Amino acid sequence: MTRASRFRWLAIAVALLASRPAAPDRPVDRIAVKVLVIAPTAAEIQPWTARFGLTDTGALAGLSPGFPSLLCNGDGVCAVATGAGKANAAATIAAVAFSGRFDLSVAYFLIAELARIDPSRGTLDSAVWVHGAIDVGIAWEIDARTLPVGWTTGYLGIDASSPTAQSGVKFGTEQFTLAPALVAKAVSLSSAVTLADAPAAAAYRALYTDAAATAAPRVMEGDTASSDTYWHGALLGQRAHDWVAQVSGGAATYTTMQQTDNATIGALTTVAGTGALDARRIAVLHSIFHFDRPHPGQAAYDSLRADSGALATATSNLAVVGAPVVVDIVAHWGDWQTGVPQ
Repeated sequence: MTRASRFRWLAIAVALLASRPAAPDRPVDRIAVKVLVIAPTAAEIQPWTARFGLTDTGALAGLSPGFPSLLCNGDGVCAVATGAGKANAAATIAAVAFSGRFDLSVAYFLIAELARIDPSRGTLDSAVWVHGAIDVGIAWEIDARTLPVGWTTGYLGIDASSPTAQSGVKFGTEQFTLAPALVAKAVSLSSAVTLADAPAAAAYRALYTDAAATAAPRVMEGDTASSDTYWHGALLGQRAHDWVAQVSGGAATYTTMQQTDNATIGALTTVAGTGALDARRIAVLHSIFHFDRPHPGQAAYDSLRADSGALATATSNLAVVGAPVVVDIVAHWGDWQTGVPQ
């Protein structure tokens, strides 16, 4: 064989080897998850990292670029930051669920995040276990400067004939009701905790006149409104109150507002349809860092940008209130594995 022939066959061999599919990676043991804490930001995950000794499990394709991995410990407690907004939340859940690296089949999911509250319902540094999540962003809107005669708002359900008429279109993510047994158990396990509070938060809440707003922070229950748009002000707060009542048929009462719950719950519910997880094991906890409207004499924009003094303490309260639930799940896994214990 000539030298030229040898090089030609060598080139062919190299090309054939390059065209072969890559050998599969060595199988990685799946992490059996008992509790997955889900929050929009790394700051909201940090209290859990400190409390449960969570460490990085390695980059996972499909997660938000700012938060590229899950944090877990040896007890099956994990946490993930999705990034803010509905799109980031839903994409993150899909990436985790279909990555093949985590066994979520019997996991409990704790969506734990900061939220704003209606001052007629509660106050700064309180914690709210959520019963129902209603999406106020799935709507039609008419410019308020061009409203039809007799209308008091430009927001109405998609395909609805008026703001007070029910929408005829259902996207499937407008409303979620969380499992009552899990909510009740979470309240029972956490109601006696001592909430962190700050002097600055106490001073700020004293500027309000609602009894609920000026009261001491507590562990409570309520319903939430989700929207990519952070609204602020009494009129938009009333719109949220009316919308939540309308969509839920009067079963839910607007208490808190945030950006991601319906997207996160919706994505988990969709994955549950494949049998990969149980949607009855989703809980939502909000810690209150601000109000959704100004105090008397304050402009709405000034209120929106104001420092309520509660950000740090409300963030720490996420784990203060949620930890007793996570600890009980891990410590009594034999009872929790098959469902919420009575």
